[in-house]
Parts: sequence; C-alpha cells; structure tokens
Amino acid sequence: MTGDGSFTVRGAVSQLTGKALQIGGATTVDAAGQTVSLTEAGNKFDGLVTLKAGKTNLYASENLKVVLNQTGDTTLGTDKVLTLGGTAASLVTDSAALVFGDTRVTGDGRFIARGPVSQLAGKALQVDGATTVDAIGQTVTLTEESNKLDGLVTLKAGRTNLYASENLNVTLDHTGDTTLGTGQALTVSGTAASLVTDSAALVFGDTLVAGNGSFTVGGPVSQVASTMLKVAGETQFKVTFSATGESIILANPGNTFGATLSGEIKLGPGAADSRIRSEQAITLGALDVRGK
Repeated sequence: MTGDGSFTVRGAVSQLTGKALQIGGATTVDAAGQTVSLTEAGNKFDGLVTLKAGKTNLYASENLKVVLNQTGDTTLGTDKVLTLGGTAASLVTDSAALVFGDTRVTGDGRFIARGPVSQLAGKALQVDGATTVDAIGQTVTLTEESNKLDGLVTLKAGRTNLYASENLNVTLDHTGDTTLGTGQALTVSGTAASLVTDSAALVFGDTLVAGNGSFTVGGPVSQVASTMLKVAGETQFKVTFSATGESIILANPGNTFGATLSGEIKLGPGAADSRIRSEQAITLGALDVRGK
C-alpha cells in the first residue's frame, strides 16, 4: 500500500506466516482491547504507526515510529531505529537505536538497544514499574526533567546519563562513565567506569567505581547495611545538610577509597556526627568543612 492505512477491528489482528504488511503512509490500527500480532520479517511502515489495542506485538524491518494509544502488554521490534511515544500497560522493545517521545508505562519496561538510547527534548519517560535498559556499550541519555521511574532501574550500557524528578533507585550493570541525577533521594548500586551523582539524599548499596566518583548531595549520605562502597580513583563529596540531624555515615566494613578523598561539606545548624571508614589508608585531598 503506497498511501495511508486505517484498520478498525472488533477482533484479533494478525497476518499469515511469511507474508508482509507494507504501508507507504501512516498506519492506524483501532482495535481497542483486541490482540494485535504483526511480526513478520518483511513488514515495513514508512509513516507514523498509531496503535489502539490490547496485547500488542509489532515488528518492522526498517525504521519504526509508533504512538501507543492505551495498549495492553506491548512488544515492539525493528532492525533499525525505533521512535516511541504513548501509553502501554507494559512495554518491551528491541531495536537498533531507541528514541523516546512522551512515554508512559503503567507496568514494567524493558528496552533492548543495539544503538544509542535517547529522548526528544521536552518529553518525559515515565515507568511505574521496574525499568531495564540493556544497551551494552551504547550511549544512554535520558535527562529530561519530567522523567519519573518509580521502580528499580537496571542499566547495562556504555556512557550513561540519567535524570528523574522523583526518588530514583538504580543498579548499574557494568556501565561506562555514568551520571545520575534526581530532585529527590538516589539509591545506587552496581559497577561503573566512573560515577557522578547529584541528588537530595544519597544511599549506596554494593557499589564499585573503577575510576573516579563525584557525589553532590543536598542532604544525608549513607549506605545499606552489609554493603560496600569501593572507589578505585579519586572520591569527591560536595554535601550540604538541609535539616537537623543529617550526616554522612559510610562506615561499613569493606569500604575502600583508592586515591584521594576530598570535598566540601556544609554542616548547617544541627548536623549529626559523620563517619567514613576505609579498609585501606585514606589520602585526604582538599577538604572544606563549614558550619555547625
């Protein structure tokens, strides 16, 4: 079909094995609550694909641009670039590059990418459940201010930059140089080549940083019981306590800071005692402690 295709259905939508659906213009599938399964290797959708359906599985061999209109559990795949927006009950994608527009997933989201992962300026990625980004060696840039990731975020990627407006709980699965930011509390664990964070509060789980770590915090810094923080390179803290009783408590056995430990700490009027423990000698760099 060289032009647009609009398909209104009150039952399941599928295709015969080995047959291709190819549409040169826009594609609209209006099948509210119905199963849509269009997964043949020769499928090709040149224009915008708008889907209103229940359980949905869609594949195309070329670039794919999709808007999800309240779909159910949804799987999208393409050998090329996937550009995505809309709302789904759950979402799995498999593509080369992945670009998010305004996207809301009320359940879990799993995103497999063999190219960079990014989002359009001014658009938000919001996932109510767990988020998994599997993009080994690829750049992940998800930094728009309205992002909201309510569940555990697991990242496997190269250079990574992630921001969310609410509390953020992240596990790093061997990421490259990594920057994490949130307007609220950040809980972080896993392994990264280097790590920069900026948050209102900071909690470490088992965390290994192969290079340098730089942590900017507007409140308390702590770690989960029986976990270890290991930074092989330089460690820098920039901490401003904003409430009475806040402190830095990094005193678990097994912590290590391989190079210099430096920073700027503003205690405020009612800070509690702080403790930092390392299993090896700590070399202090420039350390500016003010207030109290």
